[in-house]
Amino acid sequence: MLQYADKNSAGYTMKIETLAVMMNQSGLEKFNSMNIQSDAVFANQCESYGYIEEEINGFRARMISTATKGVGINRNFALNLSEGDICIIADDDMVYNDGYTGIVLEAFERLPSADMLIFNIETLGEGAARRQNTKIKRVRNYNFMNYGAARVAFRRDALLRKNIWFSHLFGGGAIYSSGEDTLFLRESLKKGLKIYTYPKSIGAVNQETSTWFTGYNEKYFFDKGALIEAVFPRLKHLFNGFYFPIKFMKKTQMSFGGIKKQMMRGSSAFKKGTGYNKAQ
Repeated sequence: MLQYADKNSAGYTMKIETLAVMMNQSGLEKFNSMNIQSDAVFANQCESYGYIEEEINGFRARMISTATKGVGINRNFALNLSEGDICIIADDDMVYNDGYTGIVLEAFERLPSADMLIFNIETLGEGAARRQNTKIKRVRNYNFMNYGAARVAFRRDALLRKNIWFSHLFGGGAIYSSGEDTLFLRESLKKGLKIYTYPKSIGAVNQETSTWFTGYNEKYFFDKGALIEAVFPRLKHLFNGFYFPIKFMKKTQMSFGGIKKQMMRGSSAFKKGTGYNKAQ
């Protein structure tokens, strides 16, 4: 694997790799359109199976293509192929800042006890602003749900030693449409990984369109209820019955009772191993 080209003279020895899930790609054009500046692994969801590898801009770019749908399982495909000391999780609509790998390497050098770091990313799209880190801060069980996976970098050996992977049940293309990143962070904390926020931006993501979000509708709250059952089963009545219905009432035409009903339906369905059925 090639090392980040501009960092040899600065004394960095860690190798970095960007991991991204794709859809319907025939080649490695995303490497340049995303401004990737490291080795990369793409897990491509399409209608065929294959593997390609090229050297681009001095870096090793690899793509595994399968007909297997689901962001969680495809993130695991990328993780299985990864070889970097530090891996950065990417969405396919990311565009990285020039020098982003240097920021990541510098952060891990500065925080040698960190297993995982959560960086800032800018968000494009109306009403899509996300929480921005203002300082280095430990991520705990009470605040990990504030962050998505597409701003995370981690020490690969830390995940492999603790056997940490993404859920196949949650996320775009899965039975429940989102939440694989929440479960990933939850599992990392439960298994003792040290996670910190880091107040530097590494890129931007376009959220003007989404492959899974279709509005704050019945399916959204059903899936959110299933996620709460998976993450906080002992607190599900608080979250599903009060916190989320109150939080989202101004964002939806659904009533407080309607939100609560769908979230409790999702919680019950997760325990039974079933998905959304509008007729229920």
